[in-house]
Order: sequence, then C-alpha cells, then structure tokens
Amino acid sequence: MVYLFVITSSILLALKGIFAKLAMQYGVSVDSIIFYRSVISLPILWIIALCVLGKSLFLVPKKDIFLLCISGVFGYYLGSKFDFSAIQIIGANISRLILFTFPIFVILINAVMNKKIPSFSLFVILFIVQIGLILTIYQHDMLLLGDDYIAGIMFSICAALTFSIYVIMTQKYAKILHSLIIVTYALTASTIAIIVDVLSIDYHIDNLIMPWQAFGWIMCIVIFSTIIPFLCFAESIKKIGANQSAIISALSPFATVIFAYVLINETMTMQQILGGCIIVAAISYLPRLKKNT
Repeated sequence: MVYLFVITSSILLALKGIFAKLAMQYGVSVDSIIFYRSVISLPILWIIALCVLGKSLFLVPKKDIFLLCISGVFGYYLGSKFDFSAIQIIGANISRLILFTFPIFVILINAVMNKKIPSFSLFVILFIVQIGLILTIYQHDMLLLGDDYIAGIMFSICAALTFSIYVIMTQKYAKILHSLIIVTYALTASTIAIIVDVLSIDYHIDNLIMPWQAFGWIMCIVIFSTIIPFLCFAESIKKIGANQSAIISALSPFATVIFAYVLINETMTMQQILGGCIIVAAISYLPRLKKNT
C-alpha cells in the first residue's frame, strides 16, 4: 500500500497531456493553460491546507519556506514551461520519453550529494525501465526530424532536469513536513513566477477568453492532474524515498498511451503494450528490493 500514492500520482499525471490536447482543440494556447492551471489550483490548495493544518501552516521556518519556494519555481514553473514547450514542438510521445528519464538525474545527483553509489540492483531496474519507456514511446516517424527538433529535445531535457531538482530539494522536507505544506508553498512561488512571466511578455488578454468546454478540460487538469497528483507524489517521497518514487513514475507514459487509446482513439501497438509490461514488471520488483536491502 505504500506505493499507492506514487502509482496514483503517475496515472493522474498521465491524463495531463490528454486533457491539454482536448483543451487545445478549441484554440487555447500553452501559456493560457499554464496560467489557469496555476491561478485556479493555488486558492483551492490554500483552502485545503488551512482546513487541514490550520495555524501550523505558518509555523514553518522562513529558511525552509524560501527553499520550498525555490523548489516550486524549478519543478512547477520551469518544469511546466519546458514540458509544454517541448510538447508543442516534438509532440507528446517523445517528450514523455525524455521527461521520464528524470529518475536518472535524481539517482545520480543523490549519489553525488550523499557520496554513496546506488545499489547495482537499483541501476538494473532503472535500465530496464528505460528500455520499457523506449518501447512504449518510440515510433518510426521520430526519425523525420524538423528544424526545431533539437530545440524540442533540449526543452524536454530541461524539463526532466528541473523536475529532478524539485524532487531532490523537497525530499528532506518530505520526512519532516506535511505534504500539503510542501506543495502549497512550492505552488505559491511557481504561480507568482507564472503571473510575472505572462505580464512580462507580449501576451494578449483576449487569449484568456475561451469556450466553456476548454475551460472544463482545464479544470480537469487542475483537479486530477495537478492538486491530487502533486500531493500524492509528495507523500510518496516521504514513504518510500525520492529514488524509488522517481522510478515508479515511469508508469506515467505507459498510462498516457492507454488513455490516448481509450479516450481519444489513438492507436496502441503491440510494441507499446510490451514496453508497458516491462515497466510494470521492473517496478513490481522494488518492494522485494527494499525488503532485501
């Protein structure tokens, strides 16, 4: 049951691309989705945090609040900006593959910081998961590279790196603070950064006006692909650690393939099914690995 939080987070985050694609069919821009996602999520999250935690939400040391805010700028602002930009350029499939290489960054950076080499078994599981990701996402037309392809690749790598920085910065707080505190302060800082970003660019206010159907899909992103998975992922770091949480998150691309097949009639090949089975088999070994270490 300790893995339920990160599995729930991975499945719900897999829906983000589907909801975004459904909203974009009404002509909604990436900046509009990111803007509404943040400014709607933030007050909801603050209300939940105040109801659950009360005054204890404000008893966190200022230094810790500052670091949580910095982590939020990396994970929720820069990460989302890079991620959606990559999706725009190279599409959701290959951007998912690159984004979910972030466990490599998490494990390597943790190894350097802790001056401790991860176990060989953990490296093997990570390698197998990456093979499963490649099989799940790879398509033959990826070889038809456009002029902006390299830029899209770099955006995806930056998204993976910035999210791994968020995971690493919050992992020590996950052991001592409530997940609501971590996510609330992180999302507050990222929302402020997003508002400043929108106001500083040549952004037309008319872009915020959209059909009610598009706004409905954005609300789905807010509830099912932001608030709930962010809280679940923060809780999973507390229960099983950053390394294992990061690896299990590789379920998300496979879940995206399934949801795309069921909800928007995209095709699902035997290669993708095989890749998903490899991912599930690899991460299912993690509880035994933890027990034996």
